[in-house]
Amino acid sequence: SVPGWRYGLRLELYTGDQQTQQQYTYKAGVRVIVHNQSSIPLPDDQGIDVGNGLQTNIAVGRTFYSRLGSPYSDCIDELNEAASKKSPRLAQMYSLKQQNKIKIYQQNYCLKIAQQLYIIDKCNCYSYSLKYLNIDLGKTRGCASASDVVCQDAKTIDYFSSDDINKAFGDCPVECNSIKYETTISTADYPTKWYAQQFNESGFYYRIFSDGLKNSSYTGPTLSLIKSTTAMVNVFYDSVSYTLIKDSAAINFDTMIANIGGNFGLFTGASLLSFVELADLFLSIIIIILSSRFRARRF
Repeated sequence: SVPGWRYGLRLELYTGDQQTQQQYTYKAGVRVIVHNQSSIPLPDDQGIDVGNGLQTNIAVGRTFYSRLGSPYSDCIDELNEAASKKSPRLAQMYSLKQQNKIKIYQQNYCLKIAQQLYIIDKCNCYSYSLKYLNIDLGKTRGCASASDVVCQDAKTIDYFSSDDINKAFGDCPVECNSIKYETTISTADYPTKWYAQQFNESGFYYRIFSDGLKNSSYTGPTLSLIKSTTAMVNVFYDSVSYTLIKDSAAINFDTMIANIGGNFGLFTGASLLSFVELADLFLSIIIIILSSRFRARRF
């Protein structure tokens, strides 16, 4: 309820020893994703890279989207049994919801499932980068060998340049209600020489780096080592206000009837009273006809 970096989430992150945990990657740091707690983060498409030796401030703003469902659009309001009948992908996501593997419907998640199943169908193996999707892979093996990886990369390119991606968008409509988090990022050098001394005095780094060391004269890591293995992250609201983008019908039923009546009167000169008079005329004619027939039978 209060904006500003002092009232947000503050994390001091240790990213691992350079000699052991960072030797198989081309960058050092962490990946931070700001998302709603009911949604599943997608690290391939979302996130911010936070580098070591920096304090990264992530100011968050919120935009709520509310779309109209049928008949105005095909968006999914709730992932239920009725929605699962619209496409095989929605049926699969509904099954995941019943198994408590997901909580809400996400279009991006649905599209990732379609991509994984396409790779499985073409390469007879699943992509390790999409393994987090919680779908039942059965006895399918992962794409581990060189030929599997070549097939996976080639078919991924084919997937995004074929009609299958268009079919996937048809099977995975957009959500009716969603939240988008806009982030503003700023950085500062971290830590200072004084703060590094506080680290050493706390004994945190001593416990990490002194394992296996017999030399009791070890006094802790240097400033450069601390900077290369730690990162500071502050996540906070930029403002307590938010933006709401809501769909509304351009013409409702009352307005439509009024427009029809107005145009009809404009081009024909008729009005509601004219229709009442016509109805009265037809009713009078029917009464006269029935009355004449009744009198004819009587005499």
